[in-house]
Amino acid sequence: MTYDHLDLEQSAGARQIRAYCYDVSQALGLELQAVWWRWLSTAPAGSARHGLYVEATIGSSDCGLTCADIEGYATGQTTDAVHATIRTKLEALLR
Repeated sequence: MTYDHLDLEQSAGARQIRAYCYDVSQALGLELQAVWWRWLSTAPAGSARHGLYVEATIGSSDCGLTCADIEGYATGQTTDAVHATIRTKLEALLR
């Protein structure tokens, strides 16, 4: 399935991923200032073209996700992998 990048970044899966980012940050004791999507138009098709940018009071990180990661999140197909990516990036901010 193909999407316009703005449609994909406003999809149910993308909204759920952002919400998870806030939830795990709170659990880790991080204070987030902002979470937003970035479109990496020069990245090759099938690669991590969607960057979930996370800005906390102690630093920032970019989680690269593919279209398939976002599409599969709401159905549970990619939830565990996306969670692991986000958690790893947020835990790295604590080091």
